[in-house]
Amino acid sequence: NAIEDIHFLVQKEVASRICASHLSGDWGRLGVKISAFFQTDILFDVPPESFDIKPKVQSSFVRLIPRSAPYISKNEYIKFSTLIDKSFANKRKGIKNNLKKFDIDFQQLAINPLSRAQELSIEEFISIFRVIDIWMSTYVIGDIHGCFDQFTKLLKKINYKKDEDKLILLGDLVNRGPDSLSVINHCMADSNIITVLGNHDLYLLYLLSIDKATGSLKEVVEADSNKQIF
Repeated sequence: NAIEDIHFLVQKEVASRICASHLSGDWGRLGVKISAFFQTDILFDVPPESFDIKPKVQSSFVRLIPRSAPYISKNEYIKFSTLIDKSFANKRKGIKNNLKKFDIDFQQLAINPLSRAQELSIEEFISIFRVIDIWMSTYVIGDIHGCFDQFTKLLKKINYKKDEDKLILLGDLVNRGPDSLSVINHCMADSNIITVLGNHDLYLLYLLSIDKATGSLKEVVEADSNKQIF
């Protein structure tokens, strides 16, 4: 049941970015991230006259073929995506400057450190990723129980890097601690946090789903009737 190919009809400019190659002006974040998993090709253009209601833009029919051996796994996508975003953060700067927070030996990777991100191939990005990935960490913490101050102190103690590391939270985010809402907001603001909800968290979702829970998340969490739970 493997997918042989995927087809999209998109705006021509978007198709050019999806199917771009390095050294082209359209090579950027979108093309690099898609290239990690797919081979891409523009099959043909579709003019506005092909539609009953003519759009103001040109369209293209794009084909994506899944790579038999993707450059990265699905579990690595968040970290890889972070690297690509940082690499293209300033297109006028060289790759070394954009990734200066990492101590990368570009000479060892046979990559010119003065090259701009749009000049690097998907293979070169993968080489950089494999070096950086060694330094990225995954942390697992259990049962925060709404203790926001202790939670943030622990993150500081382990030197958790929001833009680089992965954090897995097991068990209850909310409960006895005084700052359950702060814990929830913190987790929602960090895309690298993965949560496995506990029974108190699930009960909070239940309260938000029933008819009597017409207030906001803040109102539900801080309601007097829920103090014995949160």
